[in-house]
Amino acid sequence: MKYLTTLILAVFCAASVAQTSASSFDSNVSYAYVPTEDATYAYKKYNKKLYGPVKKYKEDKLVEEGWMVNNKRHSNWRQYNQEGKKTAEVQFTQGKRHGVWRIWDDNGVLRYRYEYHNGKPTGQWAMYNAQGDVVQTKKH
Repeated sequence: MKYLTTLILAVFCAASVAQTSASSFDSNVSYAYVPTEDATYAYKKYNKKLYGPVKKYKEDKLVEEGWMVNNKRHSNWRQYNQEGKKTAEVQFTQGKRHGVWRIWDDNGVLRYRYEYHNGKPTGQWAMYNAQGDVVQTKKH
């Protein structure tokens, strides 16, 4: 399995490098594959700051992916369970919660829906039961 993770990350890094032409290559860009005690991370840095796609693996399975800009979460982020099912999809703008957030249970049923605008709760929030029916709402 380690070889599979290494292969996936090598392809990921090679694809990122391939998108940069030789004439526009920047020596301030670096790519990393970092194993830790609980997970393995793949990311890109620009001028020593996280920039671009970030992927987190546990036991050779993708459990989280998203995008970083200047060390801050940006754009869509997704989390997956060990079976590969999406359990969360959230959005950030320059590190602030922004947009619609959705959280599913391990059976794929939507359980929570939130909205944020520039880091602040907004709109109609909802909680769902295991059958997907709305059981509680809150207006922000």
